[in-house]
Amino acid sequence: MKIANMAGRALRTLALAGLTVAALSVPAHSAQATTQAGGRCVLTLAKGYLEGDWRVENNCTPANRSDRLMVTKYFGADWPDNDDHLFDRKYPTMDDVFTAYWPYLNEDRATSDELYTINWFIRVDGSLYDVESNEVHQEVLP
Repeated sequence: MKIANMAGRALRTLALAGLTVAALSVPAHSAQATTQAGGRCVLTLAKGYLEGDWRVENNCTPANRSDRLMVTKYFGADWPDNDDHLFDRKYPTMDDVFTAYWPYLNEDRATSDELYTINWFIRVDGSLYDVESNEVHQEVLP
């Protein structure tokens, strides 16, 4: 019984060591160098059908056909201050169209709103790159 207990303890220790190595290798994969590449994204805003709704379209073309869009981050440009991070959309389509209620897009109450996106793509080899969209100047109100 003592031998079986020692064997079980050794197996648990090996399993824990394997999980530790696997956990340490994941951040190394995501920490690869990122570079801005030749993709393109175009952001457009239009009034929605209901009061207070806005139709948002973010149309992206990756640098290579095999690249996949992982996340789109929406920002409000506030010069000279830091830009406001509004919200994210994870795993959107290349032509992402959705409706947003106006407070989510109204990043500057005093003046008109300046919105843009930063789109993160992943290559087949696992490396990442980002593509910034155009900046849309629009007064986003209901």
